[in-house]
Amino acid sequence: MALDNHAMTIDTGLSAYSDNDTEARLLQVAEWLSLDAPPISYEDGSIVLDHALMAWCNAGGVSLDWVFCGNAKHMALAYQHQFERERPFYEMLKGFDLTEQGFLADALEADRAGNVSFEDALATFKTRVEAYRASR
Repeated sequence: MALDNHAMTIDTGLSAYSDNDTEARLLQVAEWLSLDAPPISYEDGSIVLDHALMAWCNAGGVSLDWVFCGNAKHMALAYQHQFERERPFYEMLKGFDLTEQGFLADALEADRAGNVSFEDALATFKTRVEAYRASR
C-alpha cells in the first residue's frame, strides 16, 4: 500500500529555502541597520550558520526567522512588544513641550554620566519644569 505523501505535507506559507534569498536578506538587513557586512561562510555551496554569523545576527538584533526563512512574523511581534513597553513613556512625553523634554534629556544624561543619582536627576528635572511653567 502506497502512502499519500501529499496528505502529510504541512503548508507553512513560506517559500522554499534558498541560499540566494538568505544572502540577499542578510545584505539587505545590514544596509537597513547600517551594520558591517555579515560574515557569510559557505560549505558545499550553502550558507553555514556558524558562530561568526550567529554572533553578527545577535549583535545586530537580526531576526533569524526572517533571514533564513523569510518569516517576518517574529520581527513584527518584537516591534509590537517593544512599542507596547515604550508607549507609557511616549504618552508621558506628550505632556511636556520641547523645552521640558530638553530638561528630561539633561537629567537622564546627568544620571548616565554618573554626575548625579537618578533620584537627584529627577528632582532637578522636576524643579526646572516647575520653574519654567511658573515663568510662562
